[in-house]
Amino acid sequence: MQARAEMQSVNAQLTQEHPKENASVFFVMEPLNQQIVGKIRPILLILLGAVGFVLLITCANVANLVMTRSIGRRKEFAVRAALGATRGGLFSQLLTESLLLSSIGAGVGLLGAQWGVSLLVAAIPEQQLQAMPFLRNAGINTTVLLFLCAVTVLTGILFGLAPGLQASRSSLNDILKDESRAGTSTAHARLRNPLVVAEISISLVLLVGAGLLLKSLHVLLGQDPGFNVHNVLTFYVNLPDSAYPSDKTPPYYSAAAVRFDHEFTARLRSLPGVVDVGQASAIPASGGGGTIRFVVEGRPTALGQEDECQIMTVSTGYFSSLKIPLVDGRFFTANDIKDTEGVVVVSGAFVKAYMQGENPIGKRIRFTYSAKNPYLQIVGVAADTASIDIAAPPPAIIYTPNDQGPSTFLSYLVRTAGQPSAFVGAARAALQQMDPQLPLIQPQSLEEVAAQSPSVFLRRYPSYLIGCFATLAVILAVVGLYGLIAHMVLQRTREIGIRLALGAQRRDIMRIVLRQGIRATLVGLAIGVIAGLGLTRLLSSLLYGVTPRDWLTFSGVTILLLFVALAACAIPARRAMRVDPIVALRYE
Repeated sequence: MQARAEMQSVNAQLTQEHPKENASVFFVMEPLNQQIVGKIRPILLILLGAVGFVLLITCANVANLVMTRSIGRRKEFAVRAALGATRGGLFSQLLTESLLLSSIGAGVGLLGAQWGVSLLVAAIPEQQLQAMPFLRNAGINTTVLLFLCAVTVLTGILFGLAPGLQASRSSLNDILKDESRAGTSTAHARLRNPLVVAEISISLVLLVGAGLLLKSLHVLLGQDPGFNVHNVLTFYVNLPDSAYPSDKTPPYYSAAAVRFDHEFTARLRSLPGVVDVGQASAIPASGGGGTIRFVVEGRPTALGQEDECQIMTVSTGYFSSLKIPLVDGRFFTANDIKDTEGVVVVSGAFVKAYMQGENPIGKRIRFTYSAKNPYLQIVGVAADTASIDIAAPPPAIIYTPNDQGPSTFLSYLVRTAGQPSAFVGAARAALQQMDPQLPLIQPQSLEEVAAQSPSVFLRRYPSYLIGCFATLAVILAVVGLYGLIAHMVLQRTREIGIRLALGAQRRDIMRIVLRQGIRATLVGLAIGVIAGLGLTRLLSSLLYGVTPRDWLTFSGVTILLLFVALAACAIPARRAMRVDPIVALRYE
């Protein structure tokens, strides 16, 4: 607020000292942090939550493994307790072992993180790195190391707490009772089952989130941007002011830039396989371009209250090269040059937003960045097209003719009869023949540009990452469920042998084993669905064409997890069916 007040004071002073030059100038201020990370903050929080879920599943799995290991040491702990060891001492020992295990895991994870960060940065499109340059320097720093230390201690305590409490409470009587019940450990089962249930429920939440994002991405990529993206080669040419000077006053006309564009466009059109050529101040959906404030003739507007919309300077071939339909009036022609009346073409969204239901053809507007700017006549209405954010409603756009106020940063769109990449060499050669000092910048197809647009990136990147986390979570949950059932079969081997010796059918044994796994799975799925219905609302800002409670995604993920869980249970269940009763009765 203080900075905004100071800038308003400076603006008022400049307007007073230079009234003609600054009559329509004002400042618009926004915090730099909001400008840089505002759009990705929700994504970062969602990814952090996904990582936290995977960490919880990992802790649950390790806790299960530690508890399984502690089962084999029950006699040791009971004997030590009988000989005078305190519960605190036993608890501290197991907690220390857990912290050591988590420290080793943290070290391995740190090495993997260094490789993973570079891989993630490499996967970010170049135009996103230009918009968010701080991502280039992403890496391991002191803050990350301190956070890692805190998480290491926390996870060590988290997965060491339950086994430590269980071991510290072991007594010789409890062990003898467990042994008398054919080796079962009810206390151990009571601890392991909830952990496996939690793993399954968290896995379902992550899978549902990944499914919603991927489905949203599929819908977004199928969205019609309003122009034909197929077989279009795009690239930039930056004309230096030293060789292509512009006027020093609005509208900053550059005769040299106009001559260059006409000649270069003619050379491109003459290339075999080139269908059409257009040029603009920015490539659609690339994140380039800008906005401008304007007033409509006959509508009094206070300073600072002018309307604002996107603006693009385009050539006469721009609309035809992208196959953008004409809604009303006409497009630019070769007659729209510097010495003729200033004209503009507007988009359909502009008409809806600012024309108040009136026919726009013949209306005049004026750009307010300079009091000397003339009024420009609206001569045509173009169909709406997507801009920076493909997922957002089509923006209001004002198109100005390149020949009346050319840009010196030229974005070319070359429609070809074949693969656009095959024409890069010919386009570069044509440019070198005109001016050997000019490079052909960022040649790529328009399909690639659209696929790398900010709106697509902000959905593709987290969907792939959460998909990876969800896959890892499912693997961990399946391993945990398999471990639970396999350990149960091992603990109940003697019981299984007795049942078989008394005439039980092997399919009955399989049914008993599967029942425990299915029970844990169904409870986990039920909890996961309930949690997912609440947590997926956090993804609302990233979803497009999909609701957070999309029943197809929820049902598909639930069925998938159910089948995967059944497969995990089937392996130890089949092993239980093949138990030899004689061997089982001798098992200890």
